[in-house]
Amino acid sequence: MIKLFKYALLLCLLEVNLLLQAQVSILPHKATAGDTVTISFDPSKSAASQTEGPYFVDFNYSNFYEFPSRMPMQQEGGIWRVRFKLPAYANFSCFTIADREKKFVQRASDSSQYEIYVYKQGKLIAGNYLGKSYSVPVQDKTSDHILATQEHYLKKELSLYPDNYEAQLRLIVLQMKNAGPAQQERLLQKGLAVVEQKFRSNPLFEGNLNKVTMGYLILGQNQKVDSIRQVVINEFPNKKIGISYRLNQLFREQDSAKVVAQIGQLLSRKTAENEAAYGSAYDYLFSYYVRHGDSIEAKKYLPLITRWEQDPYKWRAYNQYVQLLLDHKLMLQEASKLNLYLLDSVAAYPVSLIRYFPETGYLVAHDPSKADKLTAVKAEIMANQGLILAQLNQPVAARDWFTKSIPTLKSAALLRAVAMQYQQWNDPNSAIPAWRQPIVMLLLMRRRVNFSTKRSSKTEWTMLPHGRLILASLTSNGNKGITKSFKRSSAVRHFQKMPVSLIWTGNLCTKQI
Repeated sequence: MIKLFKYALLLCLLEVNLLLQAQVSILPHKATAGDTVTISFDPSKSAASQTEGPYFVDFNYSNFYEFPSRMPMQQEGGIWRVRFKLPAYANFSCFTIADREKKFVQRASDSSQYEIYVYKQGKLIAGNYLGKSYSVPVQDKTSDHILATQEHYLKKELSLYPDNYEAQLRLIVLQMKNAGPAQQERLLQKGLAVVEQKFRSNPLFEGNLNKVTMGYLILGQNQKVDSIRQVVINEFPNKKIGISYRLNQLFREQDSAKVVAQIGQLLSRKTAENEAAYGSAYDYLFSYYVRHGDSIEAKKYLPLITRWEQDPYKWRAYNQYVQLLLDHKLMLQEASKLNLYLLDSVAAYPVSLIRYFPETGYLVAHDPSKADKLTAVKAEIMANQGLILAQLNQPVAARDWFTKSIPTLKSAALLRAVAMQYQQWNDPNSAIPAWRQPIVMLLLMRRRVNFSTKRSSKTEWTMLPHGRLILASLTSNGNKGITKSFKRSSAVRHFQKMPVSLIWTGNLCTKQI
């Protein structure tokens, strides 16, 4: 009887498995980096209503850093599909399929999601089961044996790749959770020995040292991060990595004059081998001399910090250099050239998280709002170009850049700077488009919350002094319409994200909440 029950259970499980396979397919079965993976979903064989759709693949764990976490599927006949090329760094991932509102979610089972393993020449690459271990609490959040399952997959990873550094440390940390104090200490020392071995395997390679840092963090030994950096400084003072760490320590000093003096001492150690370590020093010196109005010294370092590099961070740095020069009204010709270079290269400007791995290089995360953010960045660059040209006494060209930038400019500081520049030209009519932007109107107001009773409070919005002066200037020039426009502004509603009824009495706006 028991045997019959077991056979019946196996048949049921087999039938369920075949049904799930019919609902979702992943091809190829053994995908390798560079392959085009096709995920197909047949809603007619699932619990999904035939009228539902569109459907999306939701990656709940993956290292597809440059992909969206939610991929829209395309309908091909009665089947929904999505195709994508596995990146060179691809590893284990898991996903579900859902409708737009996630009211319907297709999973592999109640306790698991669909999974993609990555192979090379028919063999699982290192990291697949490590990734699977990380994904366990994501796939089965209600399980009461998450740690045991994670440990199982970590051991499976190490059975294939016994030298997997991260898997070794993660396994030690899991084992420490169920150990007594004495055993915990032994396991900790074992973990520290693994990290020390990693450090000694290549102490001069920054990518390796990043993994050493990661190892200490995994073990909860955060205090050892600075210690290992000091070891590098002591043992390799003139190597590139030693110089880099010394500079990082030096930049913590609050006295900028002392920093500049010590950078000068470090520069005496510069060689062809370690020169690349001095980029942050050049950056510091450039900023220091600009802030102190020394254009002669600043000009020495600008070429050294704007050399071509395959580094997406540079675009943000260049933007900061332009702003710094503009703020201090220094080297404006150079600022203009650098700003135009930024504008020409705006498509490469990173608007999301940047990751760096030695084995992959820089990876810029996918951002669904990238187009809108680039439009905003472009508007800021154009506004800066106008402000630079205004300082260079080229008002016609400056106005042209302002006209291009204002419609899409979101920066309150730049909108205000543009409007004030028109004020300086005694042209308040041209300033109106900038002042009418809700984000600038908010800058002209000050909020004060008065708690009149225990149950209610009153938020008062009063015009700041410079706001009253600006409005007075505008209305005195025959622009009374802007006052009404300001009073009807939705700036408060927009930024407080709550319904607001504006009741104006002179310069006072009140709201009951």
